Amino acid sequence: MVANILLLGKPLYNIALAIQIGFYVAVLVGALLNSLGIYKNIFAVIFYFFVVNLALLIGFYKFVLKSEKPTWKTVKRKSDV
Repeated sequence: MVANILLLGKPLYNIALAIQIGFYVAVLVGALLNSLGIYKNIFAVIFYFFVVNLALLIGFYKFVLKSEKPTWKTVKRKSDV
């Protein structure tokens, strides 16, 4: 987004910035509708796409910084005792 803002004035980058801003507006609308319990619309799909990619970015960040182990911890059940 920063690159598109710095390249304003060129038609292709103006279009790319408009599409990017439109995407983030759609994410905000999806988040609002999600909080109201309305799930079946295109905004829900866009919001889901954004949240999944955000979770991927956060997970990768934690993996690189080694702040969390990327493995599961096994839990003992009563049947395993």
